[in-house]
Formats: sequence, structure tokens, C-alpha cells
Amino acid sequence: MTKRSLVLGVVAAACIGCGIGWRVMTAGAEPPKSAAPPPPVPVVATKVQVSDVPIVLEGIGTVCAYNMVDIHTQLTGTIEKIDFVEGQLVKPGDVIAQIDPRPYQAALQEYEAILKVDEAHLANAEANLRRYQVLLKQDSIAPMDTDNEDAKVAVNRPGFAGSCFV
Repeated sequence: MTKRSLVLGVVAAACIGCGIGWRVMTAGAEPPKSAAPPPPVPVVATKVQVSDVPIVLEGIGTVCAYNMVDIHTQLTGTIEKIDFVEGQLVKPGDVIAQIDPRPYQAALQEYEAILKVDEAHLANAEANLRRYQVLLKQDSIAPMDTDNEDAKVAVNRPGFAGSCFV
């Protein structure tokens, strides 16, 4: 017999012995008795009286508002300050939250810089067009060059469909 099978035999014998001992000990025990029923509640009668009775309801539960409104922002961003408290009445036009203005200020400055660049390009294209028109009158250049400069001026004018500021 190997050492392993000897150990398994001892463990199995111990388990069987514990099971038999438990069965013997619980065989003589009585089943638990049910609890005695509660005594009956006495009923008391009295004469009817007229009086004010306050109505108070106490309980655990959830209270739901009669009217609820979901608030959605028109802009995205980080909320910097909230100017209302829950349950407060608000009217159209009331400030209820302030969004961090820094990203929008940065975008505005970027667009203003692009506008300045576009204005500089327009001024340059107009100056070149004037020069080309003088050269065209002198018959020094081809009309195609003047037409190209005229197109550059049109492209750089505000309101052109290809420009940033329509």
C-alpha cells in the first residue's frame, strides 16, 4: 500500500465516523416547537364625536414631483458656477449656470486673428489687381493674368462661399 492511499483511507474513515456521531447525537433531539400565537387585540367602543382630526401620513418611500423639467445646455463646457437651488422657481432668461468662458474666448480670438489674416490677403490681392490693371492698359501683360488677380480678390472678399466668414 502506498503512502497516498493510506492517507486517503484515514481521511475517509474520519469523515464516516463524524457523520455517524452527528446522526447519533441528533437522533434523540426533539423538533423545535412553534411559537405561541399572539394574544387577541381588545376592541373598545365609544360614542361618536365631531372634531377636527389632523391628517398625518408617515411612511418610508419616494416622493415624486408633480411637474419636472429637464435642463439641457445649448453649449458644451465645464460648469463654473450654478446660480439656482433645487426646487427654486426660474423664469425664461434667468441665469441658472455659468459655463467656463475661456474656450469660447480663445476661439473668438482665433477667429479674429483669421479675419485679420484674410483682410491682409484681400488688401494684398486688391493692390496686385490695381498693378495688373495698369500693366494691362499698357499692354504689358496678358489679360489672363489680370483675370487671375481679379479672381483672387473675389475669393478673399467677405461673403465668398469659400471663405471662413460668410
